[in-house]
Amino acid sequence: MDVSRRSFIKRTATNTVGVASIPLILSSCLDEKKEKERFTLFNNNDVVLFQGDSITDAGREKKNQQPNHAGSLGRGYAFLAASFLMGELATKNLTIYNRGISGNKVYQLNNRWKEDCLDIQPSVLSILIGVNDFWHMKNGNYDGDLSVYKNDYRSLLKRTKEQLP
Repeated sequence: MDVSRRSFIKRTATNTVGVASIPLILSSCLDEKKEKERFTLFNNNDVVLFQGDSITDAGREKKNQQPNHAGSLGRGYAFLAASFLMGELATKNLTIYNRGISGNKVYQLNNRWKEDCLDIQPSVLSILIGVNDFWHMKNGNYDGDLSVYKNDYRSLLKRTKEQLP
């Protein structure tokens, strides 16, 4: 058995390429129908809305509210998800918005819900909010508690389901 440096590097590189190829090999063997089933939530011309607080906002350009624009999607999970969806589902012609606002609590989300959600009429809605409801309560800048958060959030969801079934 050759134990030279050149042989070791060659074997290591070959094995690395082999191991790295496994996901590609497996994905090529998957049933094409099953692969398409991953995205059954999305239909042609759907509107997707990311809504919430700073985690959703992620430094988005608030003056630029247009959909599918990198600056208006921010630099966080909404941008990453939108980029993935627009790449994987390019033929579905999705319209994707981010309306997260840093520092918001659920009641503030509720106050802007008509303009920043219902008027947009999303087919798919992602809401990520709650850290400020808790954090601002803990630092004494908000008198809400868990029951206020829960009731406000449930009310928001009920309102949304009624107006956007």
